[in-house]
Amino acid sequence: MLENPFQNIALIIPEIFLFGIFIGNVLVDLIFGKINKTIPLAFGIIGIITAIVLVINQYHLTLPLQPFFYKMLYINRSYIFIKIILGLVSLFTLVWINISKRSIKLAIPEVQGFIIASYLGACIMVEASHFMSLILGLEIVSISSYILAHFSFNKKGAESSLKYFLFGAFSTGLMIYGISFMYGFGGSFYFYETDFANKLAQAPAFFLVFSITLFLGGLFFKVALFPFHIWAPDVYEGAPTAIVAYFSVLPKIAGLAVLCNIYEVFVINPVLQSIMIFVLSAVAIASILVGNLSALWQNNFKRMMAYSSIAQAGFILAAILPHNSYSSTSFLFYLSIYFFMNFGAFFMGELLFGKQDEFHLKQLSGLGRRQPLLGIMLLIIMVSLVGLPPTSGFSAKFLLFTSLYEFSQNTNNHLILALFLVAVVNTVISLFFYLKPLYFLFLKPTENQTLVIFELKGKLFCIIIVLPLIIGFFSFDKFVHLIQQLNGF
Repeated sequence: MLENPFQNIALIIPEIFLFGIFIGNVLVDLIFGKINKTIPLAFGIIGIITAIVLVINQYHLTLPLQPFFYKMLYINRSYIFIKIILGLVSLFTLVWINISKRSIKLAIPEVQGFIIASYLGACIMVEASHFMSLILGLEIVSISSYILAHFSFNKKGAESSLKYFLFGAFSTGLMIYGISFMYGFGGSFYFYETDFANKLAQAPAFFLVFSITLFLGGLFFKVALFPFHIWAPDVYEGAPTAIVAYFSVLPKIAGLAVLCNIYEVFVINPVLQSIMIFVLSAVAIASILVGNLSALWQNNFKRMMAYSSIAQAGFILAAILPHNSYSSTSFLFYLSIYFFMNFGAFFMGELLFGKQDEFHLKQLSGLGRRQPLLGIMLLIIMVSLVGLPPTSGFSAKFLLFTSLYEFSQNTNNHLILALFLVAVVNTVISLFFYLKPLYFLFLKPTENQTLVIFELKGKLFCIIIVLPLIIGFFSFDKFVHLIQQLNGF
């Protein structure tokens, strides 16, 4: 007997609503766009806020213990929490492009529509329990990102968008090729089933590793993990800053959430667990090393942040490996803080560089003394990215290192221990490039005499972004308790 698709409709109301406001965004623009441009933009922001409220309301539902909607989707409290973060990323981006003079050209219904679409795709990715629903969500996010990268309306933006598309198409092809092998060996597209993992583990060793590696490659691309990170610096440099901030956070969080879901399924089988630990640990080590060492030589703020995001993705990936409630708290805490750190860095960068197009660090010379509030806020963000007190970045790194070290001691796994040591050493290395913008801001003589206009709405937006980076340190226990309570740990 076929499942009634409407019996669990309450579990996908946020996704249905997002699809509705995506369509509604087009219709509202057609009807009201020529009369008043603010109406379509207000429609999008109100729509995202409503979607977040609908997601929060899912905490009150009795959640199923097995996949629903023809076993295509699965939801639990952790997925709801991640969907809230994804919603906040989308909301903050829409607010950004409406309050920033540099990004005001992006305040058009087309950009808004693709941001809504990518939020929808990210939610589907997080909830996917079937390879086809995973690919559907991944491609919605990918196609939206390819198009959004082109909205800088210049040659560099077109080149970065094309490069992003070509790398993305290639990685998706590899991913689907890997899925075809996994389907052949596992006998199912439902990767959340225990039987799928056990059957897959019986495949010949070479083809097993080969298929899993190809499958993970598509996710590594979305997260910008080594060796699928090559697109990131050029795309970050060429795309509009607000859009860069968006797809440096939303696809990364969604991709890491999927990796966490896959890992949770595969660890039930010892063979698959050993493969996943080896592959993910090796990729995390390589991403941290490549990201940090490459960032050391960058003089362009966007390219530096691109390599920084590669390294940060490696750190977050490391939080997945221990697979216990403590590591789950560490993973979700790091995701939450990463959103504010990365988003804040790009927003402050746009404010400080003003109308400059190149984002060279030397253009920041002396601005910290002339604009002390901006300088102090960027200081907090950069110190948090390093992982130093008194910021939430320190709390996130503390949780990560503690769970990782305990896991290495419990399992006596030398690769996990190597990952722990690489993470600690590279935290020190990252000091040299995260503090580089601050060196130019406060210690170099002024070269740029342009006055940075810092309006009240910009100040409020900065405070909202920076405040969690302080609260997460001084109210660390309460922050962790809140995450554990919301996620049922």
